[in-house]
Amino acid sequence: MDHDTIRAELMYLESLGSRISGSKSHDQLAEHVKQQWADFGMRVHEDVLRFDRWSMAAENPDGLRLKIDGRDIAISSVFPYSGTTGPLGTEKQLYRLRGPIPRWTKARGGIAVVEVRNREFPFDAAVKTWDRARAWGKTTMPLLPATFAGLGLARARRAGVEAVIFAWRGISISNAKGQYLPFTLPYQNIPAVFVAGDDADLVLDAASRAMRATLVVDAVIERDSTMRTIWAAVEGNSAAHETVLVVSHSDGTNIVEENGHVGLVELARQTVARPLARTAVFVLTAGHLRIPAVTDHGQATSRWLRDHPQWWAGGPGNRHAVAGLVIEHLGAREYRDDPLKNTYGPTGNPEPELL
Repeated sequence: MDHDTIRAELMYLESLGSRISGSKSHDQLAEHVKQQWADFGMRVHEDVLRFDRWSMAAENPDGLRLKIDGRDIAISSVFPYSGTTGPLGTEKQLYRLRGPIPRWTKARGGIAVVEVRNREFPFDAAVKTWDRARAWGKTTMPLLPATFAGLGLARARRAGVEAVIFAWRGISISNAKGQYLPFTLPYQNIPAVFVAGDDADLVLDAASRAMRATLVVDAVIERDSTMRTIWAAVEGNSAAHETVLVVSHSDGTNIVEENGHVGLVELARQTVARPLARTAVFVLTAGHLRIPAVTDHGQATSRWLRDHPQWWAGGPGNRHAVAGLVIEHLGAREYRDDPLKNTYGPTGNPEPELL
């Protein structure tokens, strides 16, 4: 694959911007890949997935806003699929809740403020390395504390809390800004946002003094929205009953997450030109950023596996998968976060990859 082709695909992703599940840009990428496969002579199948889509109201430029004592507070990010206040927002007293398991009832009828700590942890405790002499070392992963914090939202709603503000600790302002976290939880029906840096300090202090705040999360729910998984098979020439699954996903937030379609298209092109002994099945799944809408367990590809056992499960009438290849995050460069210096930027090194 030549450099110009790769660059053109990355520029196309840049032009699309964020491709949140079910968005117009998400569908455009699926169509882009579908047309390339069709041009190769592949028969492309579509699985249309229906779900209730949460998104910020595009027509309201002030749809995400926090104000305390007449002062605008910078919101780092909104909690996806948390909830909505409507365009007018909610004006309530702030309640600071402490500890890993907040007593949500203390904030009944108000806005709860909870610290979220992005702590370092030894990554090799979670993921081993092939070479023990080259351990991962310590790292942070905002997805984990954001998800753990989000698990409390259902209890907050049941306790009568109107909204939740999560105050980041252990993360720079630049790294916190625009995060799309977490993305593995069902709809919470309670609006929630993240703040960081000095604004997190201000919100925590205001909550300690029982001040009032106005929070606007003007999100809308689009019922019966759709997104599509596309897939195609190239028959093997001698062991067609055995399959190799080649997978990536189409929804993502930036050029790295996700650019796996670049490899998926190129491998499809090569396989059509020179078929393998085994059948190759290429799958561009939808729902990576909305996993609860497509499956009760696993990843978004779990839905395709459930719907199409004939291509992988083995047994009478089914083909048997003998290998799988997942293509993600091609060419990722390492970024380093330094919360103490409040800096976030590239190191010039390749990003260590998990296999």
